[in-house]
Amino acid sequence: MDVERAINLVEEILHRPLTEFEQFILRGVWAGETYKNIIAKARKPNGEPYSEGHARTESGELWRQLTEALGEQVKKNTLKRVLERYEQQPGLISIAPVSPIGPYLNLQDAPDIPVFYGRTEELTTLKTWLLQDKCRLVALLGMGGIGKTTLAVKLVESLENQFEVVLWRSLLNATPLEEILTDWIKVLSGQQETQFPENLEAALARLRHYLQSRRCLLILDNVETIFSSGRFTGQYRPSYEAYGKLFEQIGGTAHQSCLLITSREKPKEIARLESKTRPVRSLALKGLTLIEGQQIFAEIGDFVASEADWIELMQRYNGNPLGLEVAAKFIAEFCAGKIPQFLQQGKLVLPDLLELLDANFERLSDEEQEIVYWLAINREPVAIADLQTDIFNPFTRDQISQSLQSLQRRWTLEPVGDRLTLQPVLMEYVTNRLNTQVVEEICSGKVKLLNRHPLLKAITKEYIRESQRRLIVQPVVEMAISRLGNQTRLESQLRQMLFSLRTGTNALPGYAAGNILNLLCFLQTDLRGYDFSHLAIWQAYLQDATLHHVNFTQAHFAKSVFTQTFGSVLSVAFSPDGAMMATANANGHINLWCVEDGQHLLTCRGHKSWIRRIAFSPDGTRIGSSSDDQTIKIWDVQSGACLLTIDGQGYIPRSVNFSPDGRMLASGGDDQIVRLWDAQSGHCLQEFKGHGNWVIAVVFRPDGKRLASTSVDQTIRIWDIERGECLHVLTGHYGWIVPAAFSPDGQRLVSGAFDQQVKIWDVESGTCLQTLSGHSGWIWTVGFSLDGRRIASAGIDQTLRIWDAESGVCLHALREHTQQIWGVAFHPDGQRLATASDDQTIRLWDINDGRCLAVIRGYGNWVRSVAFSPDSQSLISAHKDNTVRIWEIQTQKCARVLQGHAHSVLAVAYAPDGSKLASAGEDRTIRIWHVPHYSCQHVLGGHEAEVWALAFNSYGDRLVSGSFDRTVRIWDAHSGNCLQVLQGHQDRIGSVAMNPAGSLAASGSEDHTTRIWDVANGTCLHILGDHSNRVRAVAFSPDSQFLASGSLDGTIKLWDVFTGQCIKTLIGHESWILTVAFSPDGEYIVSSGCDQLVKLWSLQDDVCIKTLRGHKNWVWSVTYSPDGHMIASAGEDEMIKLWHSRTGENLATFQTERPYEGMVITGATGLTETQKITLQNLGAIDHPTPALPEISRLKLDSAYPTSQPDSLLSDSFSDYRDSSN
Repeated sequence: MDVERAINLVEEILHRPLTEFEQFILRGVWAGETYKNIIAKARKPNGEPYSEGHARTESGELWRQLTEALGEQVKKNTLKRVLERYEQQPGLISIAPVSPIGPYLNLQDAPDIPVFYGRTEELTTLKTWLLQDKCRLVALLGMGGIGKTTLAVKLVESLENQFEVVLWRSLLNATPLEEILTDWIKVLSGQQETQFPENLEAALARLRHYLQSRRCLLILDNVETIFSSGRFTGQYRPSYEAYGKLFEQIGGTAHQSCLLITSREKPKEIARLESKTRPVRSLALKGLTLIEGQQIFAEIGDFVASEADWIELMQRYNGNPLGLEVAAKFIAEFCAGKIPQFLQQGKLVLPDLLELLDANFERLSDEEQEIVYWLAINREPVAIADLQTDIFNPFTRDQISQSLQSLQRRWTLEPVGDRLTLQPVLMEYVTNRLNTQVVEEICSGKVKLLNRHPLLKAITKEYIRESQRRLIVQPVVEMAISRLGNQTRLESQLRQMLFSLRTGTNALPGYAAGNILNLLCFLQTDLRGYDFSHLAIWQAYLQDATLHHVNFTQAHFAKSVFTQTFGSVLSVAFSPDGAMMATANANGHINLWCVEDGQHLLTCRGHKSWIRRIAFSPDGTRIGSSSDDQTIKIWDVQSGACLLTIDGQGYIPRSVNFSPDGRMLASGGDDQIVRLWDAQSGHCLQEFKGHGNWVIAVVFRPDGKRLASTSVDQTIRIWDIERGECLHVLTGHYGWIVPAAFSPDGQRLVSGAFDQQVKIWDVESGTCLQTLSGHSGWIWTVGFSLDGRRIASAGIDQTLRIWDAESGVCLHALREHTQQIWGVAFHPDGQRLATASDDQTIRLWDINDGRCLAVIRGYGNWVRSVAFSPDSQSLISAHKDNTVRIWEIQTQKCARVLQGHAHSVLAVAYAPDGSKLASAGEDRTIRIWHVPHYSCQHVLGGHEAEVWALAFNSYGDRLVSGSFDRTVRIWDAHSGNCLQVLQGHQDRIGSVAMNPAGSLAASGSEDHTTRIWDVANGTCLHILGDHSNRVRAVAFSPDSQFLASGSLDGTIKLWDVFTGQCIKTLIGHESWILTVAFSPDGEYIVSSGCDQLVKLWSLQDDVCIKTLRGHKNWVWSVTYSPDGHMIASAGEDEMIKLWHSRTGENLATFQTERPYEGMVITGATGLTETQKITLQNLGAIDHPTPALPEISRLKLDSAYPTSQPDSLLSDSFSDYRDSSN
């Protein structure tokens, strides 16, 4: 088959034409070229070269679509074989047709329009353009308040049956184009395409594809938000220029859809493309007629005016509906409804809408102005109770009902249910006024609004805070820099304001210090030495902030958010009443959170390794957990105390679940047995045997009579608990079956597996009812909502999918996590969902609109690999934060940080000649760094998955790498060329070694084998298969006679390199072994693992001669110094420890600076004891000091409103709390 036929076949399979770049990739792959060579020949339309990462992203998406369409794995190295088989026997491969997603209507961002006046002619014109003329791009233009949005809503309501898909998005909050395109492509692809392509051109190509294949109506409201003010018309704000390309592409290329925009300015792309004969049009709205304008006045009250007065009034405001409404309220309030009296004021009220708004705003009372500013800051409808919580002025707070009633008469407040917001034009007006006033206060140093209002709320929904950052914080910073000259002057001014706040005798506590802190964090200012002592720190968003050596002595914190002390989050669960959320972490801790106020309640400590699963008891008083430390524990929710520990009997219990009555606990683990335990005594009540491999998950049916278990053996078993019998063995998945969950009625079971599929089963018959496809990687977790209507699934592809449980339609594919998702849990209210991820975040989602409500961010900077320099004077380490660090042993300081990797670094190696070092990681690349300048000489690409292991030969000219793509690669370390690709392993490779001469390489794999390779010809010399679990570590002896391997079976084996025979087996570790290394003289081996221990072994006596304790989590890496005097170990606990190789003495401990290193919180108030502990664990200092004087403490503590409790998540959840009552 030639490449042209291959391209035709792929287009036939995918039901779409390939893009030019996809064809380029396909031709290169067909010719056997590497991605590096392929992209070397490709050029973007502007002549720029493509990146290798772009080629990988584009090809990865192409392989994913082919895999989904053909039902079998398609990769670069399998493409030819799959297509050739398809051509010969096309009937054997079932191609999934492109399923229509329509009709689909999403007007979530569109306002409700209860009253509509006139516009009959305009409505008719627009209908003609869209239905008869098939216009592709239409702009509704006009000044603010003229009625563009209102007309667009009515148009859409009259046309929605004419389009398959209708999507309305508002740009009121200046949403970036990437977010808009991602959302559109997800919906139009039926939630199949969830990741934004690497560049804008590719994203627009995907959008055009769907607009060609379906009749869609896209609406962008408030487009004027993306234009710069004070410049020529149609000039985009910085970083928003891409919208111009969108308009150009939509209007200038053929498709069957339409984009409708509303804007005060005409985009220049539309001006260039439009004409009466082209499918690009614009309609400039005029004012209302006299009769239509009088209808607005009639809605507000009774007015006195002659016909001439009416005509003059309409002319003064050009028939602008908003201007007329504002004027009507002004006249009713201040002129007793007498229009002539209003007109006689002459120049006091000019025809310009802005001046009318200014005049009206200035007539508001201080309390009313304060409320209006709060409505603009909140960016969405807000409840009165929430306004009362935010406003700290007691008079305004007490008078809020009266003030709102007055505001309704004077201004246009938009009610949404029991909440209030501002009309978009007024929202923009008030926001601009706030920003301008705040800049004046910063430049003058005189604080008023800055103290009364937060520019950014730490306590709000995630997407609201992002809009506050874009539309308030960023403009304030930009205008202040423009006024003051540069960022340094702005920082100096803010620091001076802090000093004034701290020393001012009459300064009232408020939002000022928190605002200054948020502004400095936005500027990414180095805050070392900044002094916030004795100040009120309100609404400070300090997640991800670096606050090294910042002074918060005797500060008062309120409604501020901090980073938490957890790394990867492996499991999440809600209490039965929904009041608490529990999360389990890779550090062996369980954290409990109060759902309504977001407080970290307590931490359960006791496990020594990863916690795989947690579950609440039905009464919510206990939590069960299963851990890699081979134990099951039951915890008291109130105290955090461990009530019971159950020994896993030498095996890892991978799951745990309470029975519906809370009396039993079920577990399953590596010994292939499902067990039932007495939840009080811990006695084993029953065993269920039948699985042929690890048991991954166990779940009780809601009636307690059945139990389901999933396994690595690719089956699900349904057990009758009373009789102890297996009723059904469910087959159909291919690969590990990890998660499972029963529907609330117990009639269905949902499962997910490594075959990337979610299946729904009938429990009684054991038949598969439905298979849900869409994931592009292993599925780690699934769940049923408590009403049985929704299913959630997530896994290694970083995507949370929410499915309709009846139809199997994917409602949302949410990709905001940046690493794999380990856990999902539905809240008992059925409206929210929590996810737990490797990216050190817990996210809370609205399952109806798919928006992220809140993010709790943790911090962890594990060290996966450590290596000595050849002179034993320094160390290099690989970190989660994408960096490589160089440590000086003598000073015990970090001398340099190497940046360049796009994701976590997993492996480092030093060339024995000291001329270079290598690093590799999750970004699938290897970097060669020149020593001593530490410049990056080469970036080696070729691996198709994470690179976990590296090793140099003794000359430093050859480098071996091992990857999760199941390959070993041999590289020329000088040129960066790949010399060999060694294939043969059937599973992921996590360790490699090279003998000193560079003639042999060894690799350890999750297929339970170790392989020895001939480097020269790439042949496999030996397959060593005595381990009963994954091989995680390999090392050659200095004389190349022996090979050591360490495994998850807990043993170290010593092999004869030439015969492949196992000579010795060393047993002593209590858990998985992660790394092994020989001493330079070959007489000793050092090993480490998940039991947190480092062990030294004598090869002469075959015994462990020392056990080194000190690490608090998995020890990922251990190595001898070249001079043999020291051992270095590094682990999940972020520590690098240096040990004396003979005595075992701990010589030094190295740790990176934590986010709050040296931050002083002595005497700080407003922090719970749990929060203080968290801050101290992240580096904060809390020295015991004399008590704070009562008068000062009273001044700080009593000022913040206390009518409502502080809340991290209360804003996010109040909608649901209100709707459920």
